[in-house]
Order: sequence, then structure tokens, then C-alpha cells
Amino acid sequence: MSLIALALFALAPEEAKFVCRTELPRKATKAKLRAGSMTKLDYPEIHHQYDDEKVEACVEVGVDGRVASCLAHGAKNIGVNEYTCKMITRRFRYEPAKDRKRRPISSFVIQKVSWKLSDK
Repeated sequence: MSLIALALFALAPEEAKFVCRTELPRKATKAKLRAGSMTKLDYPEIHHQYDDEKVEACVEVGVDGRVASCLAHGAKNIGVNEYTCKMITRRFRYEPAKDRKRRPISSFVIQKVSWKLSDK
């Protein structure tokens, strides 16, 4: 299964809508985060100029529970989006989605990450 995350551009890139196809077959269970996290200590100093960032990632979870692909958006700088996906791919593991016969299947989930530098 290839990543089916689309950025639809209407008038300008800043007005784009992000779509992550998370639909599952009938009676299938969703993938669930099993392990993985990030803290403000993981936020690289090179991106500190952007302060707090909220990123939303479309994550493809393979049948083994590992991240097969990731596409993120929401940050003011594309480098923050890319870094977020890099960290998700490295650290996050999921209980894979299962079909109605309880066999693991690939699926997509939306993973939200908030990079906060301050303790506000």
C-alpha cells in the first residue's frame, strides 16, 4: 500500500487542505500507538526560531506495526515537518490495524505532535 496523503491546492499553497485516508475495511480495527514519544528536548536547536509548532502527520502503519511512511504538515517551516516524520519513523511503534478475521493489515493514522519550547 502506498501513502495516500494528498495536499489539495485551491488558490495558493498556504490555503491547502491536508487529507489523510484513514478509512478501513468494514469491521476492521484501527491501529493504536504502542510505544514512542517526543519531548521538547528532541526539538533541534536549528528550529528553535519557530518556537512552538503543531504538526499533524499522516502515518502509514505496516502489518508489523512499524511506520512505513509519513507525511507531515502544519509547521511554519518544512524542515520541522520533515524532522517530525523522521522522529515518528524512528521511535513510534503501533499495534497494527486488523481486518475482520483479526489479521494485521496496513493502515493510516493521524499522529499529532506539539513542539513546545516554553512552559507556558
